[in-house]
Amino acid sequence: MFSDTTTFSAWFPHRFKLVGCVILFITGVLATFLQLGDVFDEIVKSNAFRSGMRSTILIGLFLIASSREKIEDELVGLLRLKSFEWSFRWGILYTIVDLAFPASSIELSGFSLIFSMLIVYLLVFYFKKRE
Repeated sequence: MFSDTTTFSAWFPHRFKLVGCVILFITGVLATFLQLGDVFDEIVKSNAFRSGMRSTILIGLFLIASSREKIEDELVGLLRLKSFEWSFRWGILYTIVDLAFPASSIELSGFSLIFSMLIVYLLVFYFKKRE
């Protein structure tokens, strides 16, 4: 997992980034199709289906976040580490806000916390990478 003591390395080869994007795309198209169609109301309303869709979304985001870049060097490792740091800070802030305002419209669930942390990680990583 760690290539040396100073950098953070990804787990999967670069091609898994494409696999994650395909999983997210198919899940998004399926979710949109099922939300628009009235025929599948019983399927969409079931908790097992929603849980499966959420798990698939998290798997896609995890594959994208955990895949290597084409050129994986110390700078990319440092960017991953900084992005993970921001993601962790976001998770703590998200939890504190939820605890401070229990009657708010924010619902803290495992999915929403991990989903938001993965999104923050990816956003920070790719914005910092472009700098």
